[in-house]
Amino acid sequence: MQRKHTLSQLAILLSRFRFLLVLLLIPATYCSAQESKPETASISNSAIEAAFARGLDWIEDNRATVQDGGFDDMIDEGVAFRFFRDHSRTVSQRERFAQLFRDQMASLYDLAEFQEWVRRPHKSLMDHYHLVLAAHLTELSGLTNPLTAVIKEQARRALATSRLDNPSVRLTTALFLSRLDDQTRTDTESLLAASLIERISQNRHYIALPGADAKPNQRRTTTWLLYALVHEFVALTDFGHLPPSAWLVTRRSAVVDVLLDAVNWASAQNNRDLVAELVLTLYLLGEPLHNRLQTALDDLVRQQKPDGSWGPSGATMRPNKVRHSVLTSSAALLVYPDWRQKR
Repeated sequence: MQRKHTLSQLAILLSRFRFLLVLLLIPATYCSAQESKPETASISNSAIEAAFARGLDWIEDNRATVQDGGFDDMIDEGVAFRFFRDHSRTVSQRERFAQLFRDQMASLYDLAEFQEWVRRPHKSLMDHYHLVLAAHLTELSGLTNPLTAVIKEQARRALATSRLDNPSVRLTTALFLSRLDDQTRTDTESLLAASLIERISQNRHYIALPGADAKPNQRRTTTWLLYALVHEFVALTDFGHLPPSAWLVTRRSAVVDVLLDAVNWASAQNNRDLVAELVLTLYLLGEPLHNRLQTALDDLVRQQKPDGSWGPSGATMRPNKVRHSVLTSSAALLVYPDWRQKR
């Protein structure tokens, strides 16, 4: 009963930023994904770079606003610009993305609607997660703002009074808050013990990948659990900027197996956004470029639309159903050439 209660809360909280878990975890037949063979004609680096450039053009021509995508998309744009800044190969590119990153976070804090959101008295823990992440990104962009102090204080209180909330959201909120505020005291050990990473390390099939005959609700449940798993890794490594902790290293193998199989599964679902998030997570964890990962990345290049997007995603409940997959897929393509060279 506790497991059902936890997953039900996951549904409510994840719905706020694309992770809509609408049903309880339903047992599904585990379908082991086989190693995919790479395409005979591999995608050239110039084709990959052209695809990234098209994606970036789409991002810059379709910037998120309060009306189009809301705060979730605006914060995710900040995440993307930070990633582009840190993984670009030339000084001029890094400087360009550093400016875009800084401008993005400054414009977010300047919005009256954002300031009202910060001061709103009653917010979900997922709201606090987004606000803490926004504050963390703002500091990383080189800016300071008095609202950050309000965000930190509210998040501390929310964590203290939300012990029955979804463990993944509690963990990710606490981790980003701890990077903002070294005065925060959180029982990290108990949060890690309740995480999806820990549960998978104890039971490899905790997240079952449904077979071809699975019902839609089984596929939806698995999709949102995989998104939550990715976010635990993101928070633990700060988008790859921190080396895996000793705790994570001891659990890495079991969870990497799940992530690798999930790449094939998400590809079969035509969920390009999830494919890109899974691939990026494996890259940030230092996983070698396996054949199935190369195939998934080559497919991202081939599936890109002429306008630079990857088309609408039915896997998101956000108003703009195109933007997030452009952000994640473009990030995956940015690191693909260097990853391939290391193979």
